Amino acid sequence: MNSTQTQRDSYHSLPCKALNNGQKAIMSAFTDAKTCYSRNQLERVTGLRINVICPRVNELIAARHLVIRGVRKDPQTNKSQELLGLPVAVQLELI
Repeated sequence: MNSTQTQRDSYHSLPCKALNNGQKAIMSAFTDAKTCYSRNQLERVTGLRINVICPRVNELIAARHLVIRGVRKDPQTNKSQELLGLPVAVQLELI
């Protein structure tokens, strides 16, 4: 049975509540709201390869499980890297 592009798009747009094993491994690296890692640091912390880390991080950002918290310069390559962390609720002061 052949599927149309519309059918494939619909299937891939379905929300998925459960995290896969790669996503779980990445999320377990974030122990508190202050923890921030670059993708390269996540590679070292989790033991997963970078080609596994990048797509899983992009999925977690899209699902709002992770957010980009800042940017840092890699000391070895001098290139900018995004720092990722858990989303933090912003609490405004009461007046």
